[in-house]
This record gives sequence, C-alpha cells and structure tokens, in this order.
Amino acid sequence: MSRELSDILIVLIGITVPTIAILIATMLPKWVARRDWHRERARRLRADNAGLRDEIGAVKDRVAGIERIVTDDGHRLTEEIDALRGARN
Repeated sequence: MSRELSDILIVLIGITVPTIAILIATMLPKWVARRDWHRERARRLRADNAGLRDEIGAVKDRVAGIERIVTDDGHRLTEEIDALRGARN
C-alpha cells in the first residue's frame, strides 16, 4: 500500500470513528427513551385490556340473566322479577 493511500485511510478513519461515536452518543438516549415509552405504553394497554375483559365478562353475565328472564314462561317472569328485587333489598 502506498504512503498516500495509507495517509488517506488514517484521515478517513480519524474522521469516521469520532463521527459515528458522536452520532451514537446523541441518538442512544433518544432510542432508549423511546423504547421505554413503548414498553410503558404496552404495560398500560395490557392492564386496560385485562380490566375491559373483566368488564365484558360481567356484562355477559348480566345479559345471560336478562335473556333467561325474558325467555322464561310468562307466569315465571313475575317470580323472577320479585326474586331480583328481593336480592337488591
């Protein structure tokens, strides 16, 4: 390798390595912050999802009870309503 080419490579490496180091030093905190933000958001969404699943389960139970009452024979409807009223009191 010639002396000129060797000098050019040294200069290029001398410029490239610090430039890459500066870019990494400035960008890494942003990448870490963004990653942490996404992780926290995912954690909150999972918690919200679990709460919504519980709420849907409760609503399904209530709808099943209402369907049972509505599809019952007419003479049992009054008994069911009275039983529900008694349970609330």
